[in-house]
Amino acid sequence: MKRTIVFIAVLTFLVTLGGGLGYFQFVLKPNMIKQFILKAPPPPATVAVTTAASETWANRLPAIGTFRAFQEINIAPQIGGVIVAVRVESGQDVAKGDLLFEIDNSVEQADLKNNLAVLKNAELALERQRRLIQRGNTAEAKVDSAEAERDSAAAAVERIRAIITQKMLTAPFSGRLGIRKLDLGQYVSPGTSLITLQQLDPIFVDFPIPEKSLDLLKPG
Repeated sequence: MKRTIVFIAVLTFLVTLGGGLGYFQFVLKPNMIKQFILKAPPPPATVAVTTAASETWANRLPAIGTFRAFQEINIAPQIGGVIVAVRVESGQDVAKGDLLFEIDNSVEQADLKNNLAVLKNAELALERQRRLIQRGNTAEAKVDSAEAERDSAAAAVERIRAIITQKMLTAPFSGRLGIRKLDLGQYVSPGTSLITLQQLDPIFVDFPIPEKSLDLLKPG
């Protein structure tokens, strides 16, 4: 009987304690917080102040670009041979017409001398025929034949000179040379790249931008 009474008393105490805590947590405490918020003053407003000024606004489109030469070529011979002279160094600035490389042309020089001698003899022969035709001592056909031989000899001379010129590699425009790929005394085949030449003034810049921004691009 005593244990039952003690148990009922403890149970009643616990229920009363739990009810009191719940009432405080869910009723009194929210009301206290609400009243505190209503009574607390609002925080001060933050204001930034500056002097008004007039400025020019420029639209900017960030992009990563790559410099590209205005024009770039590989210096290569049209005729093969042995390099007998190198007139430039890697990275050197050159002007239009500067001599860069020389390929052996000793055979062509010998042929040129022979062809010049043949041309001189053909011109003398033509001059004799012209004097004879004026006196009526030769046929017109012989004069025509002498002129043809003179023209053929002159063409042979020009052909040899053209070959010699092709073996003298010059800069077709002003610019900066790249890295030299061959050395003195080395044999080169036709079309072999000896060095690169780039014209850097003016210069291009390649850069990508979104298609939607194309209407914003203009000079300046």
